[in-house]
Amino acid sequence: KIPVYDSVEVSDATAFLQSTDSGSVDIITASDVFIYIGALDGVFREAGRVLQKDGLLGFTVETPTTTKKGRNTHRDGVDGLMLLPSGRFGHSQAYVEDVAKMAGLKLIEWREEVLRKQGK
Repeated sequence: KIPVYDSVEVSDATAFLQSTDSGSVDIITASDVFIYIGALDGVFREAGRVLQKDGLLGFTVETPTTTKKGRNTHRDGVDGLMLLPSGRFGHSQAYVEDVAKMAGLKLIEWREEVLRKQGK
């Protein structure tokens, strides 16, 4: 067996990161997580705190595919965070970049891919 993870946790993302020592993590992955969180400022802030200097945060989000504004759910009125018809949150690239920057993180790659196929 080849060890892949030091640990795998199932927990509230922000609360778990708050209980983690600063600078103690080299990589965080959050696949299909942020679509259920909505506002990412708290989780990004904590991720930035716990990551080592060259640490990475890898994640997926759903982007709004409509040109309509939808329901803006960000408490500061920031565009780019919407509750989608699916009941999941959509995050625009601009929103993710802004929240990352506020947390001291830098977006190094953004790719649009089909990660989920529903319905027909």
